[in-house]
Amino acid sequence: MKNKKDKNSSYDFDVVIIGAGMGGLTAGNILLKKGYKVLIVEKQAAPGGYCTNFKRKDYTFDACIHMINGCRPKGMIYEILKEFNAEDCIEFIELDEIFHWVDLLNNIDFSMPTSLDKLINSLIELFPHEAKNIQKFYKRALKITKFMVNWIKKGFLGKIVVSIRYFKSLYRFLRLLNKTVSDVIDPYISDTALKNIMTSIVNCFGLPPEEESALIFIVGSMSFYLEGTFYIKGGSGAFSQAIADIFVKNGGKLLLSTEVTKLLFEEKIIKELITKDKNGTEISYSTRSVIANCDLTTIVTKLCPSGTIPYRYIEKIKSRQPSKSAVIIYTGLNLDLKKYSQTDYELWTTWGKEKYHTKEHRNYIYESADYSNLPGGPISIYSNIDPTCCPPGKSVLSSLFFANPEPFEKTLDSQQRGEKYEAMKESIADQFINQISRVLKIPDLKSHIEVLEIATPITLKRYTNNRDGALFGWEMTPNQMLRNQISQKTPVKNLFLCGHWTKNCGGVSVVMMSGSNVSQRVQKLLK
Repeated sequence: MKNKKDKNSSYDFDVVIIGAGMGGLTAGNILLKKGYKVLIVEKQAAPGGYCTNFKRKDYTFDACIHMINGCRPKGMIYEILKEFNAEDCIEFIELDEIFHWVDLLNNIDFSMPTSLDKLINSLIELFPHEAKNIQKFYKRALKITKFMVNWIKKGFLGKIVVSIRYFKSLYRFLRLLNKTVSDVIDPYISDTALKNIMTSIVNCFGLPPEEESALIFIVGSMSFYLEGTFYIKGGSGAFSQAIADIFVKNGGKLLLSTEVTKLLFEEKIIKELITKDKNGTEISYSTRSVIANCDLTTIVTKLCPSGTIPYRYIEKIKSRQPSKSAVIIYTGLNLDLKKYSQTDYELWTTWGKEKYHTKEHRNYIYESADYSNLPGGPISIYSNIDPTCCPPGKSVLSSLFFANPEPFEKTLDSQQRGEKYEAMKESIADQFINQISRVLKIPDLKSHIEVLEIATPITLKRYTNNRDGALFGWEMTPNQMLRNQISQKTPVKNLFLCGHWTKNCGGVSVVMMSGSNVSQRVQKLLK
């Protein structure tokens, strides 16, 4: 094993970041700009985590990202990028609508605007009997969001001032801590079809309204209306690569296809870590501090030696529930979907019988991996918003439904992907393509497929190392969010966390904010 000790310093690096996801890249760039020596170690061959692209033939696919918020001036992402002079590093495409909602059960066709005023007016036009309740709900939601965003941005004393000045909003905020989406929307809205539209964005997090945290729903959805909704030109991988390039250009060290295999302690703090590259070469690096932008369960159960992390903390992490994983279909078509009157970027459709929309049916799908009777789902036609992802006259689309890892793990042969696993993937792909073909009204869609890839929870775990292939870190239930979230500080004095396994949960803008926040904590330690 080699040691990369810098002869001019007692430490090789001031900060080592494990994982080049958007939180780690953000923290690394900010700390680098502050004058610290930073190393980022990434297990995969490309930076970004879930924020990445992959290419098959002439088609470029976005792994997971559909849309982000806060890319215009004063928006969350814009202001974070300004911290390291990267606000112009990539082009963002502003969307006119969040998605096109088609409810075949209730014969409703609705385009979800990106403006709150337009949203309220559009919902009132569609549901005039609920006009007052729609206005009341969004007025209250807006106040709570503004309070929470203002409160989060403040330091300790600032939080006290904001809490006193906006005591009424604080009271409402505290009352929502243990509430679900259904708890907060049911007192206002009685029309089921209207509820489905207003809570549709909850579907992005893999939980039904009766289980999803109310505050995560309110602040998460309102951020798209208040800060704008965007897609990234070139895909999310272009965004993460641009930030990684800035990091390297400014003197940061980025190791790809390299994993951290062990953290070495001395007097209860991390002094050194061991890395192993794709060739099996081991190198150790000494460091003053570590930021984990990776799966937290792996950190506390595998990388930290026994006795270095308190037992209670380990049990707390192991007992928490990760978010759902997913099955994702990526399709490259040799036809232009716009010529088939499919001009939407995000088409969200609900269909089928009433019984398909129950909790029991969703759980059946999760447990069986039988996707032949989906209650609905999103179809993202990336080529309609960013034509650079494929040649002219062709199209790129993807479709996603949430999943548990267990049915897929049962098909593995000695933890390896074999014939049973591949047969299962092929069957699921057929089920999805049949659904997509019916929704898009293109009976011979299958004959136009040039590229077809399918990701399962096994795939997502393999490429991100996230526990159970989780998409959003922890499940966003009231008992795991906000005051019950995992702090960015850990029991180890110089080990910190960022990303979706710590405050403030998942989503590109939120994990970038966690990277910005953790950089401040690390600076305090290093000073």
